[in-house]
Amino acid sequence: MVKDDKTGPALSAELAKVINTNFQVRPSEDKAKNLCEKHNRLENCSNMTVPRINEEIWPSLKKKAQSIDFKIQKSQTIVLKALSPACSLLDKLISARKSKTSEVTDMKECLELAQDTVKLLQLAFTDLSHKRRYLIRPEWKQSYKPLCNDSNKVTEFLFGDNVDEKIKKIDTSKKVSKKLQGYSFQGSSAGKNQGSHQKSYGSGYRFSGKPQTHGTYSHSYKYDQNNNGSFLGKGRGRRPPQTQQKK
Repeated sequence: MVKDDKTGPALSAELAKVINTNFQVRPSEDKAKNLCEKHNRLENCSNMTVPRINEEIWPSLKKKAQSIDFKIQKSQTIVLKALSPACSLLDKLISARKSKTSEVTDMKECLELAQDTVKLLQLAFTDLSHKRRYLIRPEWKQSYKPLCNDSNKVTEFLFGDNVDEKIKKIDTSKKVSKKLQGYSFQGSSAGKNQGSHQKSYGSGYRFSGKPQTHGTYSHSYKYDQNNNGSFLGKGRGRRPPQTQQKK
């Protein structure tokens, strides 16, 4: 576990508030895509590209390794997108220092480049935080996997604050669900015993033989089955085809 309590100079209260909020919330798919499409690789910086696995090695990797590498490639792509405005800003500042006036000619453009750099780096950071969650997710029981949902904000801790209370809430929901699952109401076809109830273990809480599921957490989370190709790589758990590797 990495722990670094050293701090640097404080920012203005207004800017610090914005940054702290952005680190907790994952940007929407459209917002992230638009921001990344705004900045392309700099023309004369050929090495600013995500390195791909050699074609001789890629087929030898297991599907799980290919899937993990593919997700990391997406995160590296966002970092590269952040480097483009950062390098452009640096180039403008160097030119200003070399000029006779030593003044930045286009302050508005420099400010926009700096803002986009920060936004893209925050996007890359939050994307990696959520990828860490989904790498841990398969190790858990199904009922605890909702802790990996995007709605659960990342704070100082990967799974948010007060995680013990969240776990207790899940456990309470499981206990209630088990109690409800022990009973079913079945009517006799002859009408003789209609209205009588019968205890039935493992069948769910039923009426007229139709199962009904219960439990706020254990059944409320559907694992991203329909978004395998999203921009931020939300199709976690899916194995990408061999052709998906960035070339």
